[in-house]
Amino acid sequence: MKNNEEKDIYIEAIKFGKERLQKKLITRTQDLDEHLKSKGFHVPGGDFLNGIFLDVFGTQFMRNKNFPSEPSYLNSDAYFKWLDYEELKQARKSSEQAKKMAIWAICISGIFAFISIVLTITQMTYATKVYLDENQYNEIKNSLEIK
Repeated sequence: MKNNEEKDIYIEAIKFGKERLQKKLITRTQDLDEHLKSKGFHVPGGDFLNGIFLDVFGTQFMRNKNFPSEPSYLNSDAYFKWLDYEELKQARKSSEQAKKMAIWAICISGIFAFISIVLTITQMTYATKVYLDENQYNEIKNSLEIK
């Protein structure tokens, strides 16, 4: 188990059911118990294990009869919960990436704003000298007198 996300017994049960469904294998309570123990979970068994099995693998008939030992496949509710879980993980990852990109964008814009301010102050501080020859000066002077 690498991190807290992978320490959830319910998520692990659904993941196991999904893997077995892809292999077209039915699952019994004992299969789930052995898998969870092999992943390092302490499974109390009894009602706790039966509850997880019914929620992940059980059909409505099995829930009504409280009969969890019947072999079954991963049910559709659990499969859609797995898809929601995967979508949530992806959204969190995308959110982290977007946050990092936004921070970089703000930093770059701050740098360019600082450069713009420095260049403006520099331009205002040092006067620009314009050299005009006699012809240019007279041409400007004449154009102003005409108006």
